[in-house]
Amino acid sequence: MKLKNENAKTKKIKKKKTNKKNTRHFELHGDKGDGKGTLVKREKILGVPSYADPVRNLTVGTTYYTIHYGLNSMGSYASQMNTEEMWQVSEYVMQLKQDLTK
Repeated sequence: MKLKNENAKTKKIKKKKTNKKNTRHFELHGDKGDGKGTLVKREKILGVPSYADPVRNLTVGTTYYTIHYGLNSMGSYASQMNTEEMWQVSEYVMQLKQDLTK
C-alpha cells in the first residue's frame, strides 16, 4: 500500500519551535533531525533514530504512517493532529532528512 499526500506542496512548511506539535519533535529528534534532542542528550529517552540513517527507508508515506499509527516506542499522534497536520510534519521530516544527507 502506497500512501500519497493529497495536499502535497500546497503550503510551505516552516520550522516553528513554538508550535506545540513541533516541541515534542525537537525534544526527541533534535533541531536537525539527527536524533540528538534535549531529552536524548539528558539520557531520559534512548534509541531515537537520526533521519539520515541509511538503513531507514524513510518516505513521506512511511513517515505519515508512523505518525498516524506509531512505531516501536513512538506512540500514535492521530488523536492530537489532524490529517493535514500529519502530512505537513511528514513533509517537514523529509526536508530534515534531505538537509542531513547533503
